[in-house]
Amino acid sequence: MKKKALAIILSFSLCFTLALGLAGCSGQEIAATEDVEAFVENVDEEFAWEVTETLSYDEEYWDDSLGFRTAGSDAEHRAADYLADLFTEIGLEDVQKEPVTVDKWQFNGAEFSLENEAADVDIDVKPASYASTGTDADGVTGEVVYLNHGYEADYEAYYDEQGLTGAARNMNGKIVMIDINQDMEYWITPHYIEAYENGAAGLMSYSSQYVDEEGNQRGDKWDTAVQMQDLCARDLQLPCVSISRADGLNILDAIEKIEAAGETPTSTLVVDNQIVEDEGVSYNVTGKIKGTGDTGQQILVAGHYDKYFYGVNDDSAAVALVAAMAKAMIDSGYEPINDIIFIAHGSEEWGQTGIESDWAEGSWQMITKAHPEWQGTTLGILNYELPAKASQDGTLSARIDSTEETGTVQDSLVEESGLLDVLGVDGEIEQSYLSQPMSDAICYQFNGVPCYQVNGYGAGEANDLSTYHTQYDDRDEYSHDGMDYALKISGALAMYIDQSPALVLGFDRRCDELEAIIADNEALYEEAGVDIEAYKEALATFREAGTAYTEKARSINASYEEAVANGEDTADIIAEGVELNKQGLEAYRYLQDTFLGMGGDGGVYIFHDIIQQNINILDDVSGALKDGSIDKAMENAFKINGVLEYCAYNFSLDTCEESRKVTNCEYQTDNRSYGRSIARVNTYEATYALANGTASEGFANEIAIYEEARASLIPELKKYMDQEIEGMNTMAEMLAI
Repeated sequence: MKKKALAIILSFSLCFTLALGLAGCSGQEIAATEDVEAFVENVDEEFAWEVTETLSYDEEYWDDSLGFRTAGSDAEHRAADYLADLFTEIGLEDVQKEPVTVDKWQFNGAEFSLENEAADVDIDVKPASYASTGTDADGVTGEVVYLNHGYEADYEAYYDEQGLTGAARNMNGKIVMIDINQDMEYWITPHYIEAYENGAAGLMSYSSQYVDEEGNQRGDKWDTAVQMQDLCARDLQLPCVSISRADGLNILDAIEKIEAAGETPTSTLVVDNQIVEDEGVSYNVTGKIKGTGDTGQQILVAGHYDKYFYGVNDDSAAVALVAAMAKAMIDSGYEPINDIIFIAHGSEEWGQTGIESDWAEGSWQMITKAHPEWQGTTLGILNYELPAKASQDGTLSARIDSTEETGTVQDSLVEESGLLDVLGVDGEIEQSYLSQPMSDAICYQFNGVPCYQVNGYGAGEANDLSTYHTQYDDRDEYSHDGMDYALKISGALAMYIDQSPALVLGFDRRCDELEAIIADNEALYEEAGVDIEAYKEALATFREAGTAYTEKARSINASYEEAVANGEDTADIIAEGVELNKQGLEAYRYLQDTFLGMGGDGGVYIFHDIIQQNINILDDVSGALKDGSIDKAMENAFKINGVLEYCAYNFSLDTCEESRKVTNCEYQTDNRSYGRSIARVNTYEATYALANGTASEGFANEIAIYEEARASLIPELKKYMDQEIEGMNTMAEMLAI
């Protein structure tokens, strides 16, 4: 932040202020200053902690003994009632439980038992279930077999060891246990499909990411960590559960003892887990502070209340922040210009089977089905994930994220508004400007709503490993100072947006990204028949129009600040801002649809960048094979389709094909990935052959597959670059002042 002394110097020149594009005169109190000061005085972090603790630890809002609260479940419905009552008690208006359709996931508990009197073995474990259909009350009983990482080669090695041939090479109802690193390698999706393809009766995994390269445990508590990540697959009616590494190692030891006693390690897995497709109901709980300006606009403030385990930071604290922010605004007497709507989303962790992006379903249904009218009229959503974690270094800091086009708002808040100077907090600020594809925010962004997120990191001894989606996302990971800081920044940000009549969208960062993508690819564009000069001209036109639009928005806000300072009526200025916002938000939505796709790694990229990355990778792989370097080819092949090709390194072709259908949205189209996961090639056969030593002589067949895939991408590259050329010219027209 800039020092106040510098701000006072700047305040002497209104012209200089307007040149900087400030909402008001730096060093002078802007319109929002007194409101932010009053808000800060009314921030009640203790209230935020009480809500966090209730949502995390009150067993009334759990479905099972582990603390799960999942999509459309009984506990989620009870929590929705609690939140609706809480919003009403706070004083929010129009409090509603808004139903949206999801796939219901009800997890009531699970048990794995392995007993053998001869070997003195008596193991009873309570696993956590993934989003897959469980068992009946009797469970499944069968031999438990450890198959390392659950790769195809692990199954084949087991069959070889057992001397199995032909149709007998099948798990035939056995319960498979594997270890898995879901941080650095895969989520469990391909392992699940592979187990199904091999006829397993159940799949049980334990976490290996907390072990170093030598196999040593990293940290005291991590042996007992149970981690839960997404199962992005169709429900194949295969029970699939997660246990701790400690339990996994105990089971391994027990298997050895039982086999040493000359007996079979027979176990029972009972999973009380229900998946109901297309018939679940999740509630998004809403309440508002009504605006006084009759603008037809709103600002959204949101977090999600479904969770795994205690879920203190993910995401009970976020919903608590939403509620505490609303309470502080109401207690301070804040009267916003625009409606401010507070939302507790359901079904964020998971909400639909058979799709690559199975998370954030409640928010997707909210903005596309329940409130499509929010598209084009919402100035921004402040969405929260893990908002109050204890910091590892013991310092108080915060991070503000926004999408590229709203980085101008973030920069102005932090560097120019002076609002953060009145928070009474001595903390650091980190900023970033990227899409947030792993949260509810992406559903709103893709539907034209600008997104922000504020996280606070407070003093304390945080764990040195991720507690994400484990039972150690608990009280010890919550920072009271971090929550206080995040609350105060969030209130300042919301009020700053509310009292800036014009939404100051900026397009320079996006233009810089587009410019960087086309650098050093002239030969490829010539091959594809792309008019790169037309692309550059359109980019320059887009940048120029974007700059003019941004300056117009800033000038409206400066006029507003001047009018407020002089005690003049602001109605006409607010109306002018509303009209400009319609123009800007329409262009912002058009940009989402025309330019932004999703890579296989889950990231958000410019459409043609996804394609040219694939082309360049395919060139690297083919070139390496032509040089006879299979090692170099394998160093690059996994990157195909945004690292989705990694599946072919360790899993069967049947598993790869099923994964491909899921990631390409062939089973489900009502989701944010459909239409954005573009130009993915099917080269699994070639990569599988390379990985398994079955490649053709001189790699002729494999090179042909890669080159055919590459050839199919060339017209796709031209298609999307032509779309972007037209899009940039259209954006310039849409932003014209």
